[in-house]
Amino acid sequence: MSDDQTSIGFPTPPEPPAGPDPGVRLEVDSDNVGWVVFDLPGSKVNKLTTPVMERLRALLDQALRRNVRGLGFVSAKPDMFVAGADVEEIEAITDPKD
Repeated sequence: MSDDQTSIGFPTPPEPPAGPDPGVRLEVDSDNVGWVVFDLPGSKVNKLTTPVMERLRALLDQALRRNVRGLGFVSAKPDMFVAGADVEEIEAITDPKD
């Protein structure tokens, strides 16, 4: 294992693709505590889609590089954290390698 502390045992992730907000962001408060906030735009619930998971990986690496004291996971939705995987995305998979 290298001395590189910018990733949690993964290669450096690519930059998140430009496009619609995947619905997850990192906020760091004045106490240097990181908050991963799930808030899928235009939806009553948060879903774990491929873009969300890709962005989450980049945010975890960002939190590590910023040396946050701790990391909390919260939802901006009033009554739900994360509903689960995006069923429509799963249904669209046609290749077992995906």
